Amino acid sequence: MKQLEPATLDRLDRVLSQLAATLEVIYSRRVLEDVLGDLEEVTAAQLRTLKLLSGEPIDGAGLLIGAISQGLRISYPAASKAVDRLVERDLAERKRSDDDARQTFVRLTKRGHEVIEKVRLERQAKLERALQHIGNETAIAEFTKLLEDFTNQSVLDAQDALEVKLETGF
Repeated sequence: MKQLEPATLDRLDRVLSQLAATLEVIYSRRVLEDVLGDLEEVTAAQLRTLKLLSGEPIDGAGLLIGAISQGLRISYPAASKAVDRLVERDLAERKRSDDDARQTFVRLTKRGHEVIEKVRLERQAKLERALQHIGNETAIAEFTKLLEDFTNQSVLDAQDALEVKLETGF
C-alpha cells in the first residue's frame, strides 16, 4: 500500500480518538450507569475491573488483586480500591485462599454477572440502533472485518514494540 496523505492520517487519528471516547463513555460507562441507576457513579478503573472479572467462570475462584492490577496495568492500591467499591455495591466478592490466607481472590457476585449481562444486551441494542443507517448486513460485516483487522494489527505492532523495549531496555 502506498503512503497515506497526511490529511487522511489526521482525519483517521481524530476519528479513532472520538471512537475510543465514544466506546468508553456511551457504550461502557453510560450503559453501566443506566443499568445500575443514576445514584451509582462508575469510575474507569471499576468499569475495567468489572470487565476483567466478567471473563472468569461463574463457579471459578476468581482473580487475585495482583492479577487485576497487572491485567489493568494499574497499581495494586488502585486495583484494591476499585475492588472495594465493587464489593460495596454487591457486584464483586472477596474470598481468602484456602491454601494461603495472604491471598484474596475476587470474583463477580450473582448481581455482578446479572449487571454484566444487562450491559451486554444494552450495548448490543445501542450498536444496532447506531448501525441502522448502514442498513445492510454485508456492509456491517465488512466494517466489522476492517475493525478486526485494524485491532489485530495494532495489537501485533504493540507487542512487537513491547518486545523491543524489553530486549533493549528502551
